[in-house]
Amino acid sequence: MRNAVVAGFRPRIRFPANELPDFLERALGVVLTAPEKDDFHRIRDRRNKIAHGDANIVVDLSEALAFNTALRRLAGKIDRQIVDSFLVIEER
Repeated sequence: MRNAVVAGFRPRIRFPANELPDFLERALGVVLTAPEKDDFHRIRDRRNKIAHGDANIVVDLSEALAFNTALRRLAGKIDRQIVDSFLVIEER
């Protein structure tokens, strides 16, 4: 199933990060709220500016902690969706 097309996403080597929320919703069935998508894109934008050397970017500790909290919540939501929808956990 390596080359399967998932709800409008064609197989490719490079996957743009800005498409990740759509992929999560279409491929994994993760329900993302508008604020969660906004947080993701804001964090991605900041990361890109830092990675590309924008000298005007300043991230203080409170903002870094807020980004960390948002990403941990998103990771938990993705994890829960995968466990609930795609894994079979047998009870002994």
